[in-house]
Amino acid sequence: MEDLAENALNIYTDGAGLHGPRIGGAGFLFIVVADDGEPETHEESPPGWRGATNNQMELQALIEALKLATGRRPPVDPDRYSRIIVYTDSQYVADNFGRAVYQWSKNGWKKAGGAPVENTDQWRELMTLIRRIARMGKRIDVKKVKGHSKNKLNRRADKLARASAESHGATRRTFRPARIRRKLSPNKVDPGCVKMRGQTETIRIITDTVLPSPHTGYSYMYEVVDEDSPDFQFVDKITSEIMLGAGHTYVVRLNDEQRNPRIEEILSEVERDGPEESDEADPG
Repeated sequence: MEDLAENALNIYTDGAGLHGPRIGGAGFLFIVVADDGEPETHEESPPGWRGATNNQMELQALIEALKLATGRRPPVDPDRYSRIIVYTDSQYVADNFGRAVYQWSKNGWKKAGGAPVENTDQWRELMTLIRRIARMGKRIDVKKVKGHSKNKLNRRADKLARASAESHGATRRTFRPARIRRKLSPNKVDPGCVKMRGQTETIRIITDTVLPSPHTGYSYMYEVVDEDSPDFQFVDKITSEIMLGAGHTYVVRLNDEQRNPRIEEILSEVERDGPEESDEADPG
């Protein structure tokens, strides 16, 4: 058994994603060390979510675990621990947990350059749970563990998350709707790979999503399709106040703020694909 903190609720969380259709799952374990030094474990694998990305499910696994831990019937009596330690193999969750607590929540859910924080609605829900934990007189820490390693608890959380995704038929839960098309580029999405130079680009929209409150506008994943562009086949993310459609190709003018990339203007629409593919394809 891995090293576990005493007088603490140790929570191992993991998220998983299946493609075609795109389904997400969450799994987590609650572990406390008993008076005799032996661990007591409780496992959870809730039915999955439709249309979720891997990052969303890593974050949702943490949210679901804390909702259960602070609910009316928690599997572990809060009197048995003084703090909560969450172990995750998600770099996204581990890196941004502190930012969400100390920066984003106090800055209108915007990043340092003014760009809207992705998955704001989930991060806001997490902050509500953290405040609930504080009112219980507890503290919470998030620690990064190496994924798919020899850590048995992490591997068990991974299996629970995959089982969660595979049981999606038991639920109608879905994330914020996004229209999705298969990308044409062989490259994976790489946020920031297209440098904002105030340039004109011909881009094809892969996903379009309405930004969650408190933001306004839309979030897009796109690929550059102009063969003469130095950014040809780059796949990136961007926001705009302008509504664009997945599967459509546009000539657009971008801004020149690398920390807050935005589409400033549509110059023309080139073409569009057939009907949207809904959540049948994962463009990542």
